[in-house]
Amino acid sequence: MPDRAAYDRLTQIAPTIPVMATDTVTDSWQDVMTTAGRIFGKQQQAE
Repeated sequence: MPDRAAYDRLTQIAPTIPVMATDTVTDSWQDVMTTAGRIFGKQQQAE
């Protein structure tokens, strides 16, 4: 996420998960899936 203002704008449009790793522009689909599983209470299904 470029900055907090961009994140705030995006969260007004839709649920938003920021990039989790600080040294990359995008996270792997595996990292996103695991995080989404934790958020929605379906961690075992996401692994």
